[in-house]
Amino acid sequence: AVVSTQSTGKRIGDASSSRRGNTPDRRNVGKQRVFNLDNPTNRPKLHVQELENQSDRRCLYVGQVHPSTSESELKGKLGFFGRIESITLLDSRTSGGYKFAFVKFESLADALNLLKEAETTVIALKGCPLKISAKR
Repeated sequence: AVVSTQSTGKRIGDASSSRRGNTPDRRNVGKQRVFNLDNPTNRPKLHVQELENQSDRRCLYVGQVHPSTSESELKGKLGFFGRIESITLLDSRTSGGYKFAFVKFESLADALNLLKEAETTVIALKGCPLKISAKR
């Protein structure tokens, strides 16, 4: 079944919804939301998007990481603030050889705990103060 949220009740693909044969009516593009309810992948996923946004908030940017720092060392230092799900450690081409990382915590509370601590305390690893902020 094809559902249209357009007030006229026309369905996309019907001859009545187009001006010439099978050409879609372009006047209402952007105003229609059509979902094929027979296909579960086309259903609205608002709750999934909200969860993805929360997932993004669990991921923090960590900059000014010393070049010789490994993922396990970073995990050991930041693991004090909560359980870490994953760490992606990358080389920076612009910051004088320093690395940066994206640290994803298992819970939003753990990520917020680290952010609050970083606002008031210098967190350093191998003599380099880490720059910690929310992922943009």
